Amino acid sequence: MVLVREHFSAEKAHLSLFDYPAMDEQQSEYDEFDYLANEIITTENFERVELQRFLVLWWVGHLTDSAKKYRRFVEG
Repeated sequence: MVLVREHFSAEKAHLSLFDYPAMDEQQSEYDEFDYLANEIITTENFERVELQRFLVLWWVGHLTDSAKKYRRFVEG
């Protein structure tokens, strides 16, 4: 979670440099992950392999989707 928070913090700082207009949407994504990580994706609910699979899929989705959304704002 430390690495996750560092990533989100760096991403927010970078996007703010470009006045990214959809920061509220981006923040909602951060909040969703925080909720999932703290409330749902626990070893009480899932086995370790399921947790790893979920995390990999979530992060791949986050990185590719986010890059598509804000690429045009930060390129240049």
